[in-house]
Amino acid sequence: MISAVATSGRGIELVVGVAGAGKTTAVDVTRRAFETAGYRVVGTSTSGQAARALGAEAGIGESRTIASLIWRLDHGRICLDRRTVVVCDEAGMTDDPNMLRLLAATETAGSKLIIIGDHRQLGSVGPGGSLRALVSRRSNGVHVLRENVRQAEPQERSILAQLRVGNVEQAVNWYAEHGRIASAPNREQALDEMVAAWAQDNAEGKNSTMLAWRRANVAALNVRALALMADAGRLTGPELRMGGSTFQAGDRVVTLAPSAHGQLVTSQRGQVIGVDLDEGALTVRMDDGRVHTLRPDQVGPDQLTYSYATTVHRSQGATFDAAHLYADGGGRELAYVAMSRARQDSHVHAVADNIYQAVEDLTWDWSRERRQSWAIDTGTPDTSPGRTPLEIEAEKRAPQKLRASLGRARLKAERDALADVRLGQSDPDLRRRAAQLDRQIHNLDHRLEPAKEDPLDPFRANRVEPPAPPRPDLGPDISISL
Repeated sequence: MISAVATSGRGIELVVGVAGAGKTTAVDVTRRAFETAGYRVVGTSTSGQAARALGAEAGIGESRTIASLIWRLDHGRICLDRRTVVVCDEAGMTDDPNMLRLLAATETAGSKLIIIGDHRQLGSVGPGGSLRALVSRRSNGVHVLRENVRQAEPQERSILAQLRVGNVEQAVNWYAEHGRIASAPNREQALDEMVAAWAQDNAEGKNSTMLAWRRANVAALNVRALALMADAGRLTGPELRMGGSTFQAGDRVVTLAPSAHGQLVTSQRGQVIGVDLDEGALTVRMDDGRVHTLRPDQVGPDQLTYSYATTVHRSQGATFDAAHLYADGGGRELAYVAMSRARQDSHVHAVADNIYQAVEDLTWDWSRERRQSWAIDTGTPDTSPGRTPLEIEAEKRAPQKLRASLGRARLKAERDALADVRLGQSDPDLRRRAAQLDRQIHNLDHRLEPAKEDPLDPFRANRVEPPAPPRPDLGPDISISL
């Protein structure tokens, strides 16, 4: 991947890496290669944590969120040129409007754009699906990092690969057989047992985390963890109450928004090491070693919270020794991200009468995909890499209008190609083919037009449309761009 990206000369590169593939390390080497050749490398990501990682771990000093980068481009605070390489990390979380603006900015400037992510992990909050669509349509130009180097146990790496591609039953059965699934008859007991397991990990010196999909469950886990920390004597000194939270030295916290004059980004973790009641301030040592003093306007309920438990979305891109997931839904992408955070072992805690019911419930939930698709792909039975528009058009289970639209686009592309050849007036065969294409496009236009119904027609509700005529032989496949 590093060699291809550094030497291809293409304006855009697509890199798909499974969870734990070491993408950041690969980006670091790629960055050094371009900088050695005299290029300037800029990093960006929707996630503030991912943007920070590009700077701290991949050595891209000029790294910021996409929102910040686009604002600076719009206001002339930063300029791109032909000697600039832009690295967009965790691109699956980037919504389509921001991806479009980033593509337009780099294309206009003649810069190189390296898009890195995994369309099978968590997607964007807003309208998205662009990474998945690009990978599907340009599968021959995608660099794939398939080897997971995060998990210590080879068999667990293999099971995560099965979960990623949709072999859910095999993955869930493996977790059950290896004691990774715990069941409890009700929510309260499941949460209590999950916090107890997390506390045991910490007592053994592991960097352990608790994850859930819903914020209400994250809050309930944090309340229980906070009580255990206090009982164990790990919280000391004065208490600073901000909103509904009380912070002491020893508390583990996570940022919910940028603060410290831009030095801290969203989802950065740290530990409180000092409390100043007079100033209403906290001194926090972040996990990267930096120490910051957070003023009252930086520790409110929208700025800072406990990090004993977090949402799975906030954990994407992070790595721990052990992880515990409360099974409260979310689908396959969420499960894949949650179960791939830990180097050593990951556990699931489910509300179920027994382990057999837990396995059945997890298999059902993890079989559901929540990835966003583009409108052109919606309803298409199979858009996996390698599928061409012609194959989708021939798929009888695809919506009729989608098939007709694809057919029209293909016919128009062939007609335009014939016009470009400029031999239509001298070659009878080309003239006949062009006329045939015009007739077929005209017929498809009529099929795509909405029916013009008489609102007074009493039979309109029972009208049966005539069946579409069989698709004629249209010759060899012609590649088109949609």
